[in-house]
Amino acid sequence: MEIPDRVEPLRSLLAFQGHNMMEIPEHLFVKLKHLCILNLSGTVIQYLPNFIGDLARLRYLDLSNTPIVELPDTFSNLQYLQTLNLSGFFEFTKLPNDFSRVRSLRHFHVESQRCIMPEEIGTLTDLQTLWEFRIHDKDSEGVLRSIIELRTLSELRYLAIEGLDECRAEQR
Repeated sequence: MEIPDRVEPLRSLLAFQGHNMMEIPEHLFVKLKHLCILNLSGTVIQYLPNFIGDLARLRYLDLSNTPIVELPDTFSNLQYLQTLNLSGFFEFTKLPNDFSRVRSLRHFHVESQRCIMPEEIGTLTDLQTLWEFRIHDKDSEGVLRSIIELRTLSELRYLAIEGLDECRAEQR
């Protein structure tokens, strides 16, 4: 992908659905330090490179309908990220270890049978939309811990919980 020299002040980048770019070239991010919106929805990009964490001003990231299965640990450097969309690809499995460092996150959408919400989800106190909080733990203590973690989310306006049907009746 050829990037013109004069794109440094670019604030939004939309990769069109069906684009056959398999990976994101590093030189793209070197030139886009001011990027606030990155929409890669519907592309065939297989992974996010570590240098995604260098996009310090990124506020909106749409990775919906991509084959990405995990986010790199450097993702946690995105301190100002407000919206993360991981919907539409059900194989997504891994959030970064320090996911709770993305403190400005307001809208988080993930549709995956395999993705486990981080234990520290309650530290993301700006969260307004959490689509789908997945309960994976089948023991009553684990389920209770998962639910209790949500109590500190005072700004939460929309919550979709998945997996409660897998819990035993006495746990509900």
